[in-house]
Amino acid sequence: MLALCYKFGVRELQLDWATRTTVSMYENIQHLIESPIRSGQWVLVFSIVGAAVMLVLVACYHRFYWWPIHPIGYLTAYSSAMRILWFSFFVGWLFNVLCMRYGGVILFKKLRYFFIGLIIGDFFMGGLWAIVGLFSDASYLVLPS
Repeated sequence: MLALCYKFGVRELQLDWATRTTVSMYENIQHLIESPIRSGQWVLVFSIVGAAVMLVLVACYHRFYWWPIHPIGYLTAYSSAMRILWFSFFVGWLFNVLCMRYGGVILFKKLRYFFIGLIIGDFFMGGLWAIVGLFSDASYLVLPS
């Protein structure tokens, strides 16, 4: 998309959404340059609190082997991707817990390539169906909608 817009121009492609998005982005940047917004004291307070929570999560994750909360979960909890991917992460976490509880490290090492293969296979199928979709109307969703 970026190469097409650069080669032909966004306005020449007559993509209204791309034109509106680009123009509004430049207008926002121009407005911020002309009248910059000062960050208040609350930005500093919330940044310090977030850093402290992250420090505690990282320390607990590395110090206690039984600690169930991964620090990356704190970072991704507020992202828009979690609305789509939360179930996949939950299933992965559940299988990891079951594998470690009932089979230990030995079973984990035996099964990890199987699960990595499932992930790579899903993306391979997405790529294969993308190629098929070039020549037909068929499609495949790699990520759930």
